Amino acid sequence: MNFKRKKSKALVALVMGTAMTCSVVCATGFSAFAAKEDIVKYKSEFNSVQEVLDASEKLNAQIGDEGFVLLKNNQNNLPFTSEVKNVSVFGKNSVSLVYGGSGSAGGDTSSNVNLHDALDAAGYECNPVLRDFYSSGAAGSGRSK
Repeated sequence: MNFKRKKSKALVALVMGTAMTCSVVCATGFSAFAAKEDIVKYKSEFNSVQEVLDASEKLNAQIGDEGFVLLKNNQNNLPFTSEVKNVSVFGKNSVSLVYGGSGSAGGDTSSNVNLHDALDAAGYECNPVLRDFYSSGAAGSGRSK
C-alpha cells in the first residue's frame, strides 16, 4: 500500500510538473517560435524621429500648396476692392461651419454669425443660387449641424 501511495504521488508530481512546464512554455515560449515577420508588428519607412518630422513637414507643405490656391493671391485679388460686391462661396460646408469642438472644447454657438450673414453684413452679396444649392444638401450632407 505504501508503494502504491508513493507511485501515485510520483505520478501526480510528474503530471503537475509537466502541466506547469507546458503552461510556462505556452505563456512565454511560443513567442520565440513565432515567424520572424510577426515579431515586428509595425514597420516604418523612417529610421528616426527626425525623418518622420521632415516628411510630415514636406507633406503639410504639399497639402497647403494644393489647398490654399486663393491665399497665394497671385493676381492680387485680395483684399477686394470697393467695386467688388458679389461673391460666390463654394463648398458644402460653407452653410454648416464648425465653430468649435465637442466635449470640453464645445461651447454655446447660438450667437455665432454664419459665413453668409457675415459677408452680407460686410457689404457683399453672396450668390443665392450656390447658397441654396449647398443648403439643400444636393452637394452631399457636409457636416452635421
